Formats: sequence, C-alpha cells, structure tokens
Amino acid sequence: EYTIRFQDVSGFGPVLDNGLERYLFSDQTENGEDSFTGQVNTYDGGGFRIVIPTDGSLEEARATVAQMKQDRWIDRQTRAVFVSFNLFSPANKYVTVVRFLLELPPSGGFLPKMYTRHTSVARLALKDAKIATLWAEVLMIFLTIGFVIIELREVNREGLSAYLSGPWFFLDFATLALFFSAYGFRYAALVKAPDAGFPTQPNVFMNLEPPAFCVDMWRNLLGVTVAVAWFKSIKYARHIPFLVCIPANRLLFWCMVSVCAAITDQQ
Repeated sequence: EYTIRFQDVSGFGPVLDNGLERYLFSDQTENGEDSFTGQVNTYDGGGFRIVIPTDGSLEEARATVAQMKQDRWIDRQTRAVFVSFNLFSPANKYVTVVRFLLELPPSGGFLPKMYTRHTSVARLALKDAKIATLWAEVLMIFLTIGFVIIELREVNREGLSAYLSGPWFFLDFATLALFFSAYGFRYAALVKAPDAGFPTQPNVFMNLEPPAFCVDMWRNLLGVTVAVAWFKSIKYARHIPFLVCIPANRLLFWCMVSVCAAITDQQ
C-alpha cells in the first residue's frame, strides 16, 4: 500500500557515465507539483519524472518510451503513473491542462482516469490580461474593502458583542470569508504559474495543473460569493426610511456586477 511517508526514493536503472542511475527521484518542489488525489489514494508531487521529447521525430519519442520499458520503469512497486501535457491555442490564448492517471493498486488491476482543466492564459499571467478584466478585479477588491469599512462602522456603533450576536453576522462573515478565500486562490495561481511564456520551448514542460486548479477554485468561490451576496442585500432592505438602504444596496449591486464580469470574461 502506497503512502507518502513510505515510498522508495532511491534511483534505479542503468548507471550512466556520470555515475548516477538513469532515473532519479525529484520531489514536489522540483516538479512544481502539489499532492493529487486519485480514485484510491493521494499522491504527493514527487516521483521519477521523464520528459518525452517533442522537438524531434515520432521515432525519438517512441525510442524514449521503449527505453523506459526496457529499464522496467514500471514494475511491481509502481502504484501510479501520471501522463501530463498541455494544449495551447495561440488564436484565443487558452490552455487545456490534460492529465491521465493510471493507478495500480496492490490488489491488482488498473484504474485509469483522465482530468482536464481549461483556462485562459490571462488567468495565469497578468501581462496577457485585458485591461477591462483587470479593472473589474480591482473594482471588486475596492468595493469589498468598502464593505469591510461598513461592517467596522457597524461594529463601532452597535458594539462587538451585539454585532456578533446579531442575525446577520454569519452572512456577513461568510460573504467576506468567501471573497478573501477566492482571491487567495487567485494570488496562488499567479504565484504557481511558471513564467516561461506561451507557447513554451520544445522539451520544456510547464506544470500548469496547480495554477489551473487555483483558477478553478477562484471562479467557483466567486460564484458562491455572488449567491450569498444576494441574500446579504436583504440586510439593507430592513432600514427605514427606504432611501437609507440605497447607497449600501448600490455598492452591493456594483460589487456583484464586477464579480460576474471577472468570472465571465474570456470563459
């Protein structure tokens, strides 16, 4: 049974001229990879990584695979094999991250599964983003800061105990927590995305699965934030006279518009 704590990381295969084995273990930091959950287990980002040549002929790639087969790159101790590649569309600057996972459980057999993530290059590199998209995100951040100021003024007016015990506290907290969590993933996507340019050079593999996952989480959390924010608008409808709620509802409305613009742009 594979576990992250108990895995063989020693090199194997024929010894090369430099005195090292052909296949050496690289950890998740070297691979730029996070842990990945399959059907039967969770695997860390380390492994014995091989880059299949892409700048040569098909025979060269086949020769690399044949060499791996001859060296028994897959043996009885192997519990998972990942095949990862990226598809890039220069016309609309979209990237599709494709990952095939073949799990080999101790009980025998094979468990194949394919994962894909589709995202715009602009989500991974700000230099490729549209000005309108950046402005929508900046507007959303400033409007959220405005909501934080409104909530702080409410705490100052009502007192912390009264605010925390109020019926709207959990909805307010959920809205802000979801937003800041979403933009935590947004920032993580920019940090994790390797700065190698698009398209990449031949034989240079860019691991875009971690940043693409962060982009998906960012969009999903923003969608949930919009749904929660609609309920939050009811909070301001209770104010009397009715005109009092217009500035707050207007701020909430434009915040949700900016969220929707950021989500739908280049989808």
